[in-house]
Amino acid sequence: MTGDRTEFLGRNGTLRNPEAMTRARLSGRVGAALDPCAAIQVPFDLADGQEREIIFRLGVGETHMTPASW
Repeated sequence: MTGDRTEFLGRNGTLRNPEAMTRARLSGRVGAALDPCAAIQVPFDLADGQEREIIFRLGVGETHMTPASW
């Protein structure tokens, strides 16, 4: 996964042809200083004519943290 649009698109990349589609792995980089995006990479193999449905379920959860749990 990555939260960095620049990593996903790559230099001179486009949404139609992002550089991330040529990589074996994304960096896992996320943070406030990045140009935000959400990209999740799941490798899988397909035989000729085979189909596979992949579902991503995203959401937000509430986390209660105390200084002792940091």
